[in-house]
Amino acid sequence: MKSQETAIIYAETILFEIYGQKNIEEQKPYEVYKISGYWLIGGTLPKGMLGGTFLIIINSQNGQIIKLTHGK
Repeated sequence: MKSQETAIIYAETILFEIYGQKNIEEQKPYEVYKISGYWLIGGTLPKGMLGGTFLIIINSQNGQIIKLTHGK
């Protein structure tokens, strides 16, 4: 997975299935970083909004999900 766009599409496919499309899309804009061969993608919340966000870590070489969490 070389591009940020591909990593986001891959992450969204998984996250939408588990947490629901509306919930995940409400966490845009995503924070996206590529560090040492791993994509780290996390959700954000608007100021003043309570709740948790998702974090997914994906191996950029083989697409393996290393970590997947969602706070409350």
